[in-house]
Amino acid sequence: MRLLIFLIIIPAQVVLGQANNLQEEAAVLKTVELFFNSMAAHDTATARQVLTSDGQYYALRNDSDSIFQRMSSNKAYLENLSQQTDVVKERMWDPTVLIHQQIAMVWAPYDIHVNGKFLHCGVDCFSLVKSSEGWKIASVIFTMEPQGCAPSPLGPPK
Repeated sequence: MRLLIFLIIIPAQVVLGQANNLQEEAAVLKTVELFFNSMAAHDTATARQVLTSDGQYYALRNDSDSIFQRMSSNKAYLENLSQQTDVVKERMWDPTVLIHQQIAMVWAPYDIHVNGKFLHCGVDCFSLVKSSEGWKIASVIFTMEPQGCAPSPLGPPK
């Protein structure tokens, strides 16, 4: 009888654990999606909801003989977002999501188009923290690669 209970409980715990992890993964990806949507809509209210107040951004681009690096704060990003007039569409695909307790990371290739024109591609790396309000983006680091980009599996932007 004990063996039967063991054989029922252990697989059930595994299935429930996987379901919980899939829910957390979906919540993390939803946070990143809301961030992209807020960027496209110049929506500072939604951006504030998904960003930590003290987070940072790092952009990296290989130039001919050096590496360009730009750092910005979430506060500066929000100020810039409120003044944007360009139509920005950033898309990611094939994300890798890692979660451990209250921290998560999303790593994904992306492309970005401004006013309907390709700007660059690269890799996004989002670090997230889980608070009582849900998942929030603490930092973003990304490469900017204006050339040599493989075609996006998403096709042309819509």
